[in-house]
Amino acid sequence: MITTENRTFSAPAKGIADTAAYGVSDGEAITRCTFIGGKGSEALKLSSNVASALIQSCTLSGGVEDCVDILGARHATFIGCVFARCNAVRDCTIKGGAHSIMFVDCHGLRYIKAGDCTIYEKAGLGEPVSGCHVKNPDGRKTLVLCLNSEPFTGDVVNLRVPRLIVRLYFWARWRFFPN
Repeated sequence: MITTENRTFSAPAKGIADTAAYGVSDGEAITRCTFIGGKGSEALKLSSNVASALIQSCTLSGGVEDCVDILGARHATFIGCVFARCNAVRDCTIKGGAHSIMFVDCHGLRYIKAGDCTIYEKAGLGEPVSGCHVKNPDGRKTLVLCLNSEPFTGDVVNLRVPRLIVRLYFWARWRFFPN
């Protein structure tokens, strides 16, 4: 198991597209760290090579897109983290068939976009996001926009988008914005 503690990571200051302050490794336990997205895309990135990860008591300061971007990761748990969106559009994006993502007693987690368009959908391989749960310390609700996603459980309001609308959205994204 990899352990990362008491460190600060910042995304590149140049505003390079699709960059994060830090990319999580499989089996990593991260405690009391600060991730600053700044002009990068996000503060923290979890990709499909992550089969398990624990992020605990960390501060996640958003980049231009998200605080956290999760693409296909599995069994990741955030405990007692602080989401500081800053200039980011949303707190978290979860896509690419990610599953079993848990948020427990995190502060500032107000908006999650689940099941967004990825390269996997273009290839026809897109699995829905599934098995995700949010438990907020104050009981406040987190808004979850469910595109290609099963509903989340816990302290959430699931905004489900009809399948036909999602498919039209994905088609338009690939047709008019292929990169």
